[in-house]
Amino acid sequence: MEASLHLRERFTRAYEEYAGGIRRFCMQQGAEPADAEEFVQEAFLRTWEYLSSGKEVIHLKTFLFQVAQHVMFDEARRRQRKKELSLDALQEAGFDPGHDDTATMQKRLEAKTILTKTDVEKEYKILVMRYLHGFPVHHIASIVGQTPNTVAVRLHRAVKRLSRVSIPGLHLLAVKSSAEAPKKTIN
Repeated sequence: MEASLHLRERFTRAYEEYAGGIRRFCMQQGAEPADAEEFVQEAFLRTWEYLSSGKEVIHLKTFLFQVAQHVMFDEARRRQRKKELSLDALQEAGFDPGHDDTATMQKRLEAKTILTKTDVEKEYKILVMRYLHGFPVHHIASIVGQTPNTVAVRLHRAVKRLSRVSIPGLHLLAVKSSAEAPKKTIN
């Protein structure tokens, strides 16, 4: 009974501390405010079910953000399945794909643009988690499913790439990341 009370208090405190940040995180990922609120509720519901089943979470904040991200992915997959149309349905609606080489080239160009945009979105995501939310690199790594070294390299490259663009105050990111790095001592 006492453990249940402790869990309930920990969970309530986590909601008060992290719900706003998770909501902002969802909206930065492109969710509408109403959808972001739904994602937050679903993330906390799934986390409660996980914790109440007797499983332990060491870093609750990281876990909640990761669950929220999975909720958003689940919703995106659900919406994608809903949007998928068959070629027959498209042809009945008047769409004719044809065999034009320029159309093929245009599709390849669009695919390359989407891939490039996806890379930029990934960089943006880790930059926001690091410099806006203040997550440590190892927490970001567990959220995005990569090693801490990979995340650190991607952060460094993203800051370096952004430094080529003239944005006031951008140099502060590079200073902050190097200042927060642990100091190595030689014995």
